[in-house]
Amino acid sequence: MQAKLLRIIQEKEFERLGSNKVVKADLRFVAASNKDLKKLIAQGKFREDLFYRLNVFPIRLSPLRKRRGDIPLLLNHFLEMFTKNIGKPPKKISNRAVKAFQQYDWPGNIRELKNLVERLVTITKGSTIRARDLAFLNIDKKELIKDLTLKQAVKIFEKQYISQTFESVSGNRKKAAERLGIHRNTLLSKTNELGLNN
Repeated sequence: MQAKLLRIIQEKEFERLGSNKVVKADLRFVAASNKDLKKLIAQGKFREDLFYRLNVFPIRLSPLRKRRGDIPLLLNHFLEMFTKNIGKPPKKISNRAVKAFQQYDWPGNIRELKNLVERLVTITKGSTIRARDLAFLNIDKKELIKDLTLKQAVKIFEKQYISQTFESVSGNRKKAAERLGIHRNTLLSKTNELGLNN
């Protein structure tokens, strides 16, 4: 695969699958990685010649956790985008919720933020997203807990506990059910209810 990509980058031509005809193409490539490619080259896991063909104009973007000041702007952008796309009335985010977003480390970066905003736009009732709607994130719970009902707090605990159990058994449902002391069907019902199958 990498060899074919090299040819396309270098020669700007390719052959369609099942054809011998060479097709010329005026292409520009934008490539992104969250891996240390130089380390992968040293380990023999990434081609050095491919790296230097792609590495013409490198842009290094810091992770979202190091650009917390960008989060309010991104939130407003995604909120506007998803309310229009889904056909929902405009929503806003409370100041405490914005602070909660800024406290979270965002291991999935902007993609994770975008997906979360889409989910919140879809499931949140009312016109305002509040800090209690974000309680499932691993944020300082002291600020969030006072907005929760007991039922909401129990649901958050269940979700985190079941997720951690799945991780400890590498996603094996049978072993997870055994560790949790519940039947596999009960576990399936719980994971569906808590959105852990998405």
